[in-house]
Amino acid sequence: MKEYDLIVIGGGPGGYKAAELAGHCGLKVVLVEKGKLGAVCLNYGCIPLKGYLHVARLVNEVNELRNDNIFSDIDAFGINQTGVLERN
Repeated sequence: MKEYDLIVIGGGPGGYKAAELAGHCGLKVVLVEKGKLGAVCLNYGCIPLKGYLHVARLVNEVNELRNDNIFSDIDAFGINQTGVLERN
């Protein structure tokens, strides 16, 4: 069985940096990541970005419904940018 000085769980921005710094300090380090190195933040986007994408998808869907003549006065449906930013 291999022995390590430090086991880092999670290869996201904090995990990989912690492993890198520990290695530079001379520790024998192993980094464990379930998925892709970089984790959710690097590979799929941070939580605020996911919120913005959700709103963008909804707006896109509403615009598609307008194009299909399901909504007649879609311009009355405004987007409160401040609300979007505060929500996330």
